[in-house]
Amino acid sequence: MAVSTSTTPGPTATLTMLLLKQQPPGEPLPAPVLVYRSPVSGEAFTCSILYESADCSGPGIVPAPASGAACLDAAGHAWVAPPGVAGTTVVAGSRGFAVWDGATQSVAQWSCSPAPVTAQNVFVGEDRGVPPRISGRISYVPAD
Repeated sequence: MAVSTSTTPGPTATLTMLLLKQQPPGEPLPAPVLVYRSPVSGEAFTCSILYESADCSGPGIVPAPASGAACLDAAGHAWVAPPGVAGTTVVAGSRGFAVWDGATQSVAQWSCSPAPVTAQNVFVGEDRGVPPRISGRISYVPAD
């Protein structure tokens, strides 16, 4: 999957992502999550976070992808759209987002856009825990 992201240097870039099934830890064991990751860095596809405040403070709403795959927040939590939930319209005072390094294909920093935004068809995310971190290139192994 190709993903357009905010990057440094430059305004946007397209990154190739692979979809992996990952198992967050916990007792009892939570359901596995599908996570898009960069094959170069292992970094996960990130969520934008919508805030009522103008400075990205306070509780946020995570608009999860409707695809069933998860996006990760700054703390590494996987957010998914709960099954059977209808999209809604959210009015936010600011939006937090990850800025990617286009060369290393990893998150360089998290930033805040203080501009008000009205987001339509938002699926409020459900926190599915923290999937295992992959901190390097994803290698392919031929199947037997």
